[in-house]
Amino acid sequence: MIDNALDLSADDLLKEARRVVVAAQRALGLLYDGLDDSLVNAAMSIAACRGRILVSGMGKSGIAARKLAATLCSLGVPAQFLHAADALHGDLGAILGADLFVAISVSGATRELLPVVQHAQHLGAVTIAITSSSQAPLASQCDQTLLLPRCDEGAGHLVAPMASTIATIALGDALAMLVATCRGTLRSQMARLHPAGDLGRKLRSVSQIMHSGDRVPLVSASADATRIIAEITQKGFGITGVVDERGKLLGTITDGDVRRHFADLDGQTATEVMMMEPVTLTAADDIGIALDLIRGHRISALYIVHADTGVVEGIVHLQDLLRVGVL
Repeated sequence: MIDNALDLSADDLLKEARRVVVAAQRALGLLYDGLDDSLVNAAMSIAACRGRILVSGMGKSGIAARKLAATLCSLGVPAQFLHAADALHGDLGAILGADLFVAISVSGATRELLPVVQHAQHLGAVTIAITSSSQAPLASQCDQTLLLPRCDEGAGHLVAPMASTIATIALGDALAMLVATCRGTLRSQMARLHPAGDLGRKLRSVSQIMHSGDRVPLVSASADATRIIAEITQKGFGITGVVDERGKLLGTITDGDVRRHFADLDGQTATEVMMMEPVTLTAADDIGIALDLIRGHRISALYIVHADTGVVEGIVHLQDLLRVGVL
């Protein structure tokens, strides 16, 4: 174990760690209580911007600024992080009049940011401040201001931005979400922006992994026990759908349903055994939604149906989600 001049015990160290976490929780609570129409107005301004969104800050606020720019990009909103110090050494050329400039500074007095805001406003760009003081120079200079809560950083005798950084990132995420909502961003649009990684896999449409045609277990409404059991066994999904003469899904029968009805299964038709109003998806829905439904309803398979007619188009099984690596 590393020597410690303060001779702190494990419990003492954990107490310090918990203080940091508690401070972050309190900062988020204060942020939640302070949300108002200024956030909505800022989101609408960003959503209406025809240029790019430039986000800037220094130190830990710069990290929060990078996160906001990256989140906006992931939601289909063109955004770029602009280092305030670099801007003062030539990168001011990145700002155009059609852009919107977001300046982040907890104190609201970061010297490098103020001339960048002035330049942006000279070009006609809209400016938004994210700061903890409405009286700070940055707030006074920008067109709009989003206020961060004044909070204990949780750093004890050390001086380091901690809770305020968490609150800044959370406010940025809330802002980005509202911007995407105002712009009508769709999950299908996000899928094109996330072709790789776990998120990319979840945003693929279920049509890419579903079984279709003769692989889909289906029986007619009048099917008897022999036909039901044969279809479940042959197709290997542990389930069969019950359809009408047009192929519309009426219900489902699982191997568990067969066991529960086994004693009186003879003489019954599929409609008497089936579970009505099964959970379904359309081919346009994504794999992430399929995963949520399978987990939420504790089922192993989902039928894919036409959005308008309810006709069965395919089936997705739990094993399919495992195969593509989303479970």
